[in-house]
Amino acid sequence: MTIPLRRKLELPNKRPNAQKIIVVGGTGCVGERICKHATNRGYNVWSLSKNFPYSFPNLTMRFYARLNDNEEKPWPLFMTWRRFNILRPLSSCQFLSDIAGAKTMIHCVGQQRPTMMGYSRHKETDHDDEHYQIHRMMDGLSRLKPTPQQVFEDTNFRSVVSSLEMAKFLNVRNFVYISASGVFPTWPFVFGDKFLESKQKAEEILGGIHFCADGTPMNIAILRPRFIYCKRKPFTSGLAFFHSAIFPNSPVASKLTPDRVARCVVNLSAEFKDVTPQSTFGSPPQVLRWNLGRWILEDEDIFNFVTSNDDDKRAE
Repeated sequence: MTIPLRRKLELPNKRPNAQKIIVVGGTGCVGERICKHATNRGYNVWSLSKNFPYSFPNLTMRFYARLNDNEEKPWPLFMTWRRFNILRPLSSCQFLSDIAGAKTMIHCVGQQRPTMMGYSRHKETDHDDEHYQIHRMMDGLSRLKPTPQQVFEDTNFRSVVSSLEMAKFLNVRNFVYISASGVFPTWPFVFGDKFLESKQKAEEILGGIHFCADGTPMNIAILRPRFIYCKRKPFTSGLAFFHSAIFPNSPVASKLTPDRVARCVVNLSAEFKDVTPQSTFGSPPQVLRWNLGRWILEDEDIFNFVTSNDDDKRAE
């Protein structure tokens, strides 16, 4: 990726007057589609991913040439992309100022199986991080290197905790977490169990009422797809389709694609109402209650939510 292109992609708040959405893990299969649908809907979208720009999903952007004013620009140019590791949330004051004011944060970071040796394939480029020297010194203080199991759990659990804390600090009103309710049958059993276990632990963290730094409660939504059929993973998706065709009760028997999950998330973010206090009259002292939205959507709920919204738009 050329330096001018990267600077254009990292330009903050290209739509300063639009509602801001932060996507943690915006270069992944689902995260990319969320960014696309939210951008096309006119939102001010921020993607935070530790693998940007090396896993930047839109291949046409790698061969980017300057467009004429009368030509249609690719959608990634209308949003902000940043390299950011949510597990190492050291941020500059300028960065925090840029992402301030976001109304919704969407967490779609996930690791279904540990990578070889537990490291990202883009780790050798971590010097690109603005806080590389600090992270390097912190790593040097630890004599124990994380195991693949620890990295796996951090990605699927601790990243949710870090994202939620960041959302609270930024006074984000809506938090959407893409969890899971199924495991691919051919994955190694130990990691298959750990995958669901980590997702369930993260859901427990999101239980109850969470408050922003200014004292306002947060709307929480949890999506639980069984399996997401993705073109970027044709081999795994093919095996899942074959397994679900033979076994009707297969844990990967799903109708979901990244586009359907993304449309559900973007539509859901518009469904959230502003969190406002309401007083309940009665005996003193006066008690305040909050208009909160708490959503838990299973696999079929996600599919039905998307199709029903599509039907409504066609009816209009």
